[in-house]
Amino acid sequence: MLEAIAVHPDYQGYGIGKALMEKVHQISESDAMGTYLFTADKKNQQIYEYLGYKTVEECPSKVLTVYHMFRNND
Repeated sequence: MLEAIAVHPDYQGYGIGKALMEKVHQISESDAMGTYLFTADKKNQQIYEYLGYKTVEECPSKVLTVYHMFRNND
């Protein structure tokens, strides 16, 4: 189980996050139905949708909204 993944702000926009997620998908595809993640950042939700994730639940609160997302291994 991978608990967190992040790219330092100084290095964002260079494809590092995408490369990391591709590796996560390679590992996941070998022994799982798919990949689940959650984010509380709307911008990240849109990035994950671009990578093939679907939002399965939105949990709003007074402070933030958590987006629960899943990507099937096809």
